[in-house]
Amino acid sequence: ERLEQVLQQWILILRHSAMAMLLNDSEYLQRRVLDWLSGLVQAHDTQSIDTQVYQLLNTRLNELLSTKALVFIQPFLEQVKSYLLKP
Repeated sequence: ERLEQVLQQWILILRHSAMAMLLNDSEYLQRRVLDWLSGLVQAHDTQSIDTQVYQLLNTRLNELLSTKALVFIQPFLEQVKSYLLKP
């Protein structure tokens, strides 16, 4: 159940990261997702699962997207990583 919730959250993260990319607005991602999601990650203690999902997502995107395409979405995924996956 927890894994399913984390995966659903990462689908939401990817969707909003793509929208932030299209808008070229990192504030959008911050306002729409990261502020409330960081509380969930801490409350449910899912940081280790989130870290693994992030790594798998990053690996898969590197396989699917060209370097030129990846350059556009990567800053927003890094923003998610630095905000949610704090050591």
